[in-house]
Amino acid sequence: MPTKLRINFDVTQDALLIFINDSHSTKEAEITAQLEKLFHGAKEYLYLDGTSVESGAALANTIARERNAFRISLPASNRLVVCFWLDADQLTEAWFARYQKMVEEIQHLLPIKGSGQHCYITCLTYEVGTPLLEKTPIQVLQKFAAPGLLFSHRQYLLYKPMVESLDRQKVAMAQLLHMWTRKDYQKILDPTDLLDMKSLRIVGSADYQEAEAERCQKKIEALEDWLEQATDPDLENLLRTAMAEAGKQSAKLEKAVEYFDEELSYLYPVRITDYRKPLFGKAERLVDSGTGSMLEKRKQDYIQEVSHRLLRTADFTDIKRQVQELHYPDLEKLRQTLDQGRLRQEFLERMKKPGKAMEDCVDAFLEEWYGQMEAAICSVQPEEQTERAKRQVEVNRQKERLKEAGKYRNLTNCLTQISDQVPFSTPPAVHPKGNNRFMLIAGACNTNWLINGFQAVGVSQVYSYPSIAPSEVMMMREAPLIELTEERAMKDLTWILQ
Repeated sequence: MPTKLRINFDVTQDALLIFINDSHSTKEAEITAQLEKLFHGAKEYLYLDGTSVESGAALANTIARERNAFRISLPASNRLVVCFWLDADQLTEAWFARYQKMVEEIQHLLPIKGSGQHCYITCLTYEVGTPLLEKTPIQVLQKFAAPGLLFSHRQYLLYKPMVESLDRQKVAMAQLLHMWTRKDYQKILDPTDLLDMKSLRIVGSADYQEAEAERCQKKIEALEDWLEQATDPDLENLLRTAMAEAGKQSAKLEKAVEYFDEELSYLYPVRITDYRKPLFGKAERLVDSGTGSMLEKRKQDYIQEVSHRLLRTADFTDIKRQVQELHYPDLEKLRQTLDQGRLRQEFLERMKKPGKAMEDCVDAFLEEWYGQMEAAICSVQPEEQTERAKRQVEVNRQKERLKEAGKYRNLTNCLTQISDQVPFSTPPAVHPKGNNRFMLIAGACNTNWLINGFQAVGVSQVYSYPSIAPSEVMMMREAPLIELTEERAMKDLTWILQ
């Protein structure tokens, strides 16, 4: 049945999220990047590496220290949502003993007033085909259904078939964590259910961003342009920029030579050998007499000083910027010309002025200037093959995203179909037992819900939830996968984690 019922979801913080990363495969940057999209910076959550959390006492001390330093915000409810993130093969007897002891210590050190005040979420990631050294994870999973666990807890499996991705499940899990830390969390979670949570659950999500398909297409085009299209064939623009910059500096050096010959040379003592007597007219003073005169030494010192000053103040900003803007074909060409010395040769030949002999000091200056330019180029020149591989991966990622973003013609079409297009990545022999769905709306969809008469198919109500931006619609799906107390639980777990 279509629905027009839209319910506001109070997204005011009502709990602190503690995220403990025990995983070997999931890195901090990946987790925090996802959390930062939802939570208001680090104040609403605390990320901890699992190796730094040895006990409940250590965790309680960390919470107290971070709160006293105003790096986290603990709401007046003092609610905590504690998420343990680990790979399936890390679920050992030792890990579970640490987990249980930690929770018991926390409840003693931070007394709770109700069943929903502290909630412990365990998220297991598993990639099909990953060998488990032993069947311990299967045995340990059933411990979550033991009657001795007198605290609120939930367990999720993020299950990855070989040719699929965990991305949408990770998005869904992060969104659930955010919802459970909000004021209105009881609209989707009954705290009393958590005390008797004896199931292993699964999650999935899909979203709609009006401009996402267009953004993906533009990104793909830009990446493919970098991979395939040269921006500076034969490096002509780079050479011209280099010649223009070097030309300005060498011109200054040439003027310095002229200035010395015409002005400064007359300030120094002379001897008879520094003059040349022509047949007619008066004698002419020679700046370079070839006799090793004091005047010649003064000239060399002066030119050397000017040359060093020009080299010290050489600016390669424009050249480095051009290198950074080069595409893959250009970078490949640049590396070849540098390695073979062809760029140096071409530069020096072009700097020679037709029909005019170059001063030795200017020639030497350009050699040194080129050396500095090449060093500046190398300082910003990427390893083109590495960069090519990285960008090709991003092209593939964007194309996969485009498949998702381009599924719907428009917002109305999305609201009609999206509830049935959130698959669970489960093995064929094990089916989820139930189907909880939450549709969250934001942006133009939320603003214009009544004006445009939007209707959502497959859900009885939708939640106005601003913390899904830039998405306008997010469909969440969550359900029990295995009831851990059932007789076939061991068989199902063995089938999944094989």
